[in-house]
Amino acid sequence: AIVVSASKGIEAETGLRMAFENCPDLVVSDLVLPPVVADDIVKQLRSDFRTAATPLIILDSAPTVARDLTERYPHLSRLTKPCEPSRLLQEIERLLGKRLPLAH
Repeated sequence: AIVVSASKGIEAETGLRMAFENCPDLVVSDLVLPPVVADDIVKQLRSDFRTAATPLIILDSAPTVARDLTERYPHLSRLTKPCEPSRLLQEIERLLGKRLPLAH
């Protein structure tokens, strides 16, 4: 598996460009990436053929906003911050349908 990561503070445009260029098996994103909110991020990922079916995990600390998103996009996964790494790994494994080796 190849992991492409973006540093903290990345802007949404850069993250979206990375997703479109790399066609990942899965995307993990914060709820808000300035200057774009998660709804716009999800909408753009879902409207592009390269990422339309890509599993997406949103990490959030605003449960009401994220709950609204998951209602509009039923195939979206949401985890509340702070999120235990083991919980994130469990969700990634569920979405990818396979067990992943733990990095040490």
